[in-house]
Amino acid sequence: MKLVKSLALGGLALASIGTSFGALSPAGPYDIEVNITGSTAFRTATHAGIQASLPGYQVASNGTLPGASQATYTATVGGKKIIVRTSFSGSVGGLQALHGTGVAANFIDETAATAGATNATTVVSKLPNLAMADNSVAAAAQVDATLKNDATNYSSAQLGVIPFRFVSSPTSGLTNVTNCGFRAGILGVGVKDFFIQDTGAATPYDGTFVYFTGRNSDSGTRLVTFAVTGFGIGSLPYQFKVTVTGPYDSAGYKGTITAAAPFAINVANGAPNAGNDGESSGGTVAKVITAVNYDTFVVKDETGADLGSGPFLTYLGESDSNAAIAHGAVELLYNGVKFTASNIKNGSYQFWSYEYAFSKGVDSTFFTTLTNNIKANDLLSGYRLTDMKVSRTFEGLPVTPL
Repeated sequence: MKLVKSLALGGLALASIGTSFGALSPAGPYDIEVNITGSTAFRTATHAGIQASLPGYQVASNGTLPGASQATYTATVGGKKIIVRTSFSGSVGGLQALHGTGVAANFIDETAATAGATNATTVVSKLPNLAMADNSVAAAAQVDATLKNDATNYSSAQLGVIPFRFVSSPTSGLTNVTNCGFRAGILGVGVKDFFIQDTGAATPYDGTFVYFTGRNSDSGTRLVTFAVTGFGIGSLPYQFKVTVTGPYDSAGYKGTITAAAPFAINVANGAPNAGNDGESSGGTVAKVITAVNYDTFVVKDETGADLGSGPFLTYLGESDSNAAIAHGAVELLYNGVKFTASNIKNGSYQFWSYEYAFSKGVDSTFFTTLTNNIKANDLLSGYRLTDMKVSRTFEGLPVTPL
């Protein structure tokens, strides 16, 4: 399973490197325009699905694919000029952008981008018309009944299963996250002893504090985590903003912490208190969690007072957690169960949700082609629906056998 995923991911990375370095072609106006926002955790499979739907595509992005949060693709398919833009910022935020009259998002500007570029920065504001969401709770909360009942403008597809992991700082000594431990830790009162699997052996108590970092309220990963652990999707966490600088390893991981304190108040983004906010991308969190000097760096509280040193702990989708673990982060059990394909499929490991695509006016034929191609690449970000032996209605509810 892991070998297949690695080979597929390697192929995707190679396929994403353009050989043309002129302006993106074809130029507009376009017959089909798709502006995708939403889930960052499923972006690897989404990029693969886009590429499979646009033979001969050209692309410009703000980072190396498939990890880039923003990319713009152009192609001519069947005589139609097509453009697909992506700007991933989180499932909840993506659905809110699609909801009602819509909220504009920034996408790579195809008129200013160079084909093959991985450092494109010029953006254009567009209304999203397709949102990726990795949770049914967010879908139910954000997509209004009017939109759902409008068969002309609304389409949806359940794409696959996306699993999540808890990971911690390198060589942290942590081994396990229980629901109870998570609920304590995310409120800022977790110590190492809460996150060490009970083996029955006598071990000395370790009261070193464990500091949580994570995503903002636009994130479906955050919403799923809060639902599955019983913390509550509307509950406010106490998370730490970790600033990391170089030197890094060759992939930009294993940096050095230069600041760590609760996220600042951000009322506009649903964070009325210090620590309520978070990062906008799982890729950012994955790099932060691999910082190497956590055991000597003194964390501060919101007043600037010293809290002491200790490991960091976070929650990530499969693709981002794979990257973090590959660069030194520690993979943790969830409620004593290991993250494995077998445990996910049979329901023993229950930290997962469904991935959806919601369309508002996207060409129906292309939407079907795109979502089928994303499903064909599910294994890059998760698991196929047909492989699951259990199901669930909402995150946090028990799974039932199929």
